[in-house]
Amino acid sequence: MTGSTPVPRIVHQIWLQGEGAMPGEAYAASRTTCHVAKDAGWAYRLWSESDLMGFLSWYPSLRHLAPSAAFRADLGRYSILWDVGGLYLDMDIDLFRLPEDLKGAWTVQGGNHVMAAPPGHPRVRKMLEVFGEVMTGIPATDPRPSWNALYQRYFCADEGWDGIWPQHLWHDLLYGRGQRPSPARECFGHHHSRSKQWGSFATLPR
Repeated sequence: MTGSTPVPRIVHQIWLQGEGAMPGEAYAASRTTCHVAKDAGWAYRLWSESDLMGFLSWYPSLRHLAPSAAFRADLGRYSILWDVGGLYLDMDIDLFRLPEDLKGAWTVQGGNHVMAAPPGHPRVRKMLEVFGEVMTGIPATDPRPSWNALYQRYFCADEGWDGIWPQHLWHDLLYGRGQRPSPARECFGHHHSRSKQWGSFATLPR
Protein backbone atom coordinates (compact mmCIF):
# COMPACT_ATOMS: atom_id res chain seq x y z
CA MET A 1 0.00 0.00 0.00
CA THR A 2 1.61 3.25 -1.13
CA GLY A 3 0.71 6.87 -1.65
CA SER A 4 -0.09 6.06 -5.28
CA THR A 5 -3.14 3.92 -4.41
CA PRO A 6 -6.35 5.76 -5.40
CA VAL A 7 -8.96 6.65 -2.80
CA PRO A 8 -12.40 5.22 -3.67
CA ARG A 9 -14.83 7.93 -4.73
CA ILE A 10 -17.27 7.56 -1.84
CA VAL A 11 -18.11 10.03 0.95
CA HIS A 12 -18.88 8.62 4.40
CA GLN A 13 -20.67 10.22 7.34
CA ILE A 14 -21.86 8.79 10.68
CA TRP A 15 -24.98 9.33 12.75
CA LEU A 16 -24.97 6.52 15.31
CA GLN A 17 -28.71 6.49 15.96
CA GLY A 18 -29.49 6.27 12.25
CA GLU A 19 -31.07 8.57 9.71
CA GLY A 20 -34.51 8.39 11.28
CA ALA A 21 -33.21 9.87 14.55
CA MET A 22 -31.46 12.85 12.98
CA PRO A 23 -32.66 16.36 13.86
CA GLY A 24 -34.02 18.19 10.83
CA GLU A 25 -31.02 20.45 10.36
CA ALA A 26 -28.57 17.54 10.60
CA TYR A 27 -30.64 15.59 8.07
CA ALA A 28 -30.64 18.57 5.70
CA ALA A 29 -26.85 18.87 6.03
CA SER A 30 -26.37 15.19 5.20
CA ARG A 31 -28.65 15.51 2.14
CA THR A 32 -26.64 18.50 0.91
CA THR A 33 -23.39 16.52 1.26
CA CYS A 34 -25.00 13.59 -0.54
CA HIS A 35 -26.09 15.80 -3.46
CA VAL A 36 -22.67 17.48 -3.77
CA ALA A 37 -21.02 14.06 -3.78
CA LYS A 38 -23.33 12.57 -6.38
CA ASP A 39 -23.14 15.65 -8.61
CA ALA A 40 -19.36 15.14 -8.62
CA GLY A 41 -19.69 11.46 -9.51
CA TRP A 42 -19.05 10.15 -6.00
CA ALA A 43 -21.13 7.72 -3.98
CA TYR A 44 -22.42 8.62 -0.52
CA ARG A 45 -23.12 6.52 2.57
CA LEU A 46 -24.54 7.50 5.96
CA TRP A 47 -23.59 4.92 8.62
CA SER A 48 -25.57 4.05 11.74
CA GLU A 49 -24.12 2.07 14.62
CA SER A 50 -25.93 -1.06 13.48
CA ASP A 51 -24.20 -0.64 10.11
CA LEU A 52 -20.83 -0.26 11.83
CA MET A 53 -21.43 -3.39 13.90
CA GLY A 54 -22.68 -5.44 10.98
CA PHE A 55 -20.33 -4.61 8.13
CA LEU A 56 -16.91 -3.71 9.55
CA SER A 57 -14.09 -5.84 10.89
CA TRP A 58 -12.53 -3.60 13.58
CA TYR A 59 -15.53 -1.79 15.04
CA PRO A 60 -17.28 -4.74 16.74
CA SER A 61 -14.08 -5.89 18.46
CA LEU A 62 -13.10 -2.44 19.80
CA ARG A 63 -16.51 -0.89 20.50
CA HIS A 64 -16.56 -2.02 24.15
CA LEU A 65 -13.45 0.09 24.79
CA ALA A 66 -15.14 3.33 23.66
CA PRO A 67 -16.45 5.17 26.74
CA SER A 68 -18.96 7.39 24.94
CA ALA A 69 -20.81 7.93 21.69
CA ALA A 70 -18.20 10.47 20.62
CA PHE A 71 -15.45 7.85 20.95
CA ARG A 72 -17.57 5.33 19.03
CA ALA A 73 -18.06 7.79 16.18
CA ASP A 74 -14.31 8.34 16.01
CA LEU A 75 -13.61 4.62 16.10
CA GLY A 76 -16.21 4.20 13.36
CA ARG A 77 -14.49 6.56 10.93
CA TYR A 78 -11.19 4.67 11.14
CA SER A 79 -12.98 1.34 10.77
CA ILE A 80 -14.81 2.57 7.67
CA LEU A 81 -11.62 3.81 6.03
CA TRP A 82 -9.84 0.53 6.81
CA ASP A 83 -12.52 -1.71 5.33
CA VAL A 84 -14.08 0.44 2.62
CA GLY A 85 -11.82 3.43 2.01
CA GLY A 86 -13.04 6.77 0.73
CA LEU A 87 -13.47 10.25 2.20
CA TYR A 88 -14.85 10.67 5.72
CA LEU A 89 -16.53 13.97 6.71
CA ASP A 90 -17.92 15.04 10.06
CA MET A 91 -21.58 15.94 9.96
CA ASP A 92 -20.84 19.58 10.84
CA ILE A 93 -19.09 20.28 7.55
CA ASP A 94 -20.69 22.30 4.79
CA LEU A 95 -19.34 20.61 1.66
CA PHE A 96 -18.81 22.81 -1.40
CA ARG A 97 -16.73 20.60 -3.68
CA LEU A 98 -14.60 17.46 -3.60
CA PRO A 99 -10.88 16.88 -4.08
CA GLU A 100 -9.90 15.28 -7.37
CA ASP A 101 -7.68 12.24 -7.94
CA LEU A 102 -6.96 11.52 -4.28
CA LYS A 103 -4.25 8.92 -3.72
CA GLY A 104 -2.95 7.54 -0.44
CA ALA A 105 -4.03 8.56 3.07
CA TRP A 106 -4.91 12.20 3.79
CA THR A 107 -5.95 14.11 6.87
CA VAL A 108 -6.62 17.75 7.66
CA GLN A 109 -4.01 19.63 9.63
CA GLY A 110 -4.73 19.41 13.35
CA GLY A 111 -7.94 17.39 13.29
CA ASN A 112 -9.78 14.23 12.34
CA HIS A 113 -12.98 15.78 10.97
CA VAL A 114 -11.81 15.10 7.40
CA MET A 115 -9.83 12.02 6.39
CA ALA A 116 -9.38 9.99 3.24
CA ALA A 117 -7.64 6.71 2.50
CA PRO A 118 -7.78 3.65 0.28
CA PRO A 119 -8.92 0.50 2.10
CA GLY A 120 -6.23 -1.29 4.08
CA HIS A 121 -3.86 1.67 4.41
CA PRO A 122 -1.19 1.10 7.12
CA ARG A 123 -1.69 4.58 8.63
CA VAL A 124 -5.33 3.79 9.32
CA ARG A 125 -4.42 0.38 10.77
CA LYS A 126 -1.96 2.07 13.10
CA MET A 127 -4.68 4.39 14.38
CA LEU A 128 -6.96 1.44 15.12
CA GLU A 129 -4.19 -0.48 16.85
CA VAL A 130 -3.24 2.51 18.99
CA PHE A 131 -6.88 3.09 19.91
CA GLY A 132 -7.09 -0.47 21.23
CA GLU A 133 -3.76 -0.27 23.04
CA VAL A 134 -4.44 3.09 24.67
CA MET A 135 -7.98 2.34 25.78
CA THR A 136 -7.07 -1.14 27.06
CA GLY A 137 -4.17 0.30 29.05
CA ILE A 138 -6.31 2.78 31.00
CA PRO A 139 -7.46 1.35 34.37
CA ALA A 140 -11.24 1.33 34.66
CA THR A 141 -11.06 3.56 37.75
CA ASP A 142 -9.13 6.30 35.92
CA PRO A 143 -10.86 9.19 34.17
CA ARG A 144 -11.07 8.57 30.45
CA PRO A 145 -9.05 11.04 28.38
CA SER A 146 -10.83 13.09 25.79
CA TRP A 147 -10.56 11.80 22.25
CA ASN A 148 -9.06 15.11 21.23
CA ALA A 149 -6.25 14.59 23.74
CA LEU A 150 -5.64 11.09 22.41
CA TYR A 151 -5.74 12.32 18.84
CA GLN A 152 -3.30 15.15 19.49
CA ARG A 153 -0.91 12.86 21.36
CA TYR A 154 -0.97 9.77 19.18
CA PHE A 155 -2.56 10.53 15.84
CA CYS A 156 -1.61 14.07 14.81
CA ALA A 157 1.95 13.21 13.91
CA ASP A 158 2.72 13.71 10.24
CA GLU A 159 4.40 10.31 9.92
CA GLY A 160 2.53 7.79 7.84
CA TRP A 161 0.19 10.20 6.05
CA ASP A 162 0.70 10.63 2.32
CA GLY A 163 -0.80 14.13 2.38
CA ILE A 164 -2.05 16.72 4.86
CA TRP A 165 -4.56 19.37 3.83
CA PRO A 166 -3.90 22.82 5.31
CA GLN A 167 -6.73 24.08 7.48
CA HIS A 168 -7.83 26.75 5.03
CA LEU A 169 -8.98 24.09 2.55
CA TRP A 170 -11.45 22.77 5.16
CA HIS A 171 -11.91 26.08 6.86
CA ASP A 172 -12.47 25.77 10.61
CA LEU A 173 -15.10 28.44 11.06
CA LEU A 174 -17.46 29.09 13.97
CA TYR A 175 -20.72 30.77 13.10
CA GLY A 176 -24.26 30.82 14.30
CA ARG A 177 -27.40 29.09 13.14
CA GLY A 178 -28.46 30.21 9.69
CA GLN A 179 -25.20 32.01 8.96
CA ARG A 180 -23.66 30.28 5.98
CA PRO A 181 -20.49 31.94 4.64
CA SER A 182 -19.64 32.27 0.99
CA PRO A 183 -17.09 29.59 0.09
CA ALA A 184 -13.58 30.67 -0.75
CA ARG A 185 -12.68 29.71 -4.29
CA GLU A 186 -10.12 27.10 -3.23
CA CYS A 187 -12.04 25.80 -0.20
CA PHE A 188 -13.56 22.30 -0.19
CA GLY A 189 -15.86 23.01 2.73
CA HIS A 190 -16.39 24.72 6.07
CA HIS A 191 -16.10 22.93 9.41
CA HIS A 192 -17.95 24.56 12.28
CA SER A 193 -19.73 23.90 15.57
CA ARG A 194 -23.29 23.54 14.31
CA SER A 195 -23.58 19.95 15.60
CA LYS A 196 -23.39 21.29 19.17
CA GLN A 197 -26.55 23.26 18.45
CA TRP A 198 -28.26 20.06 17.31
CA GLY A 199 -27.67 18.29 20.62
CA SER A 200 -25.17 16.13 18.78
CA PHE A 201 -24.75 12.37 19.04
CA ALA A 202 -21.75 13.01 21.31
CA THR A 203 -24.06 14.22 24.09
CA LEU A 204 -26.40 11.23 23.98
CA PRO A 205 -26.09 8.40 26.54
CA ARG A 206 -24.44 5.08 25.75
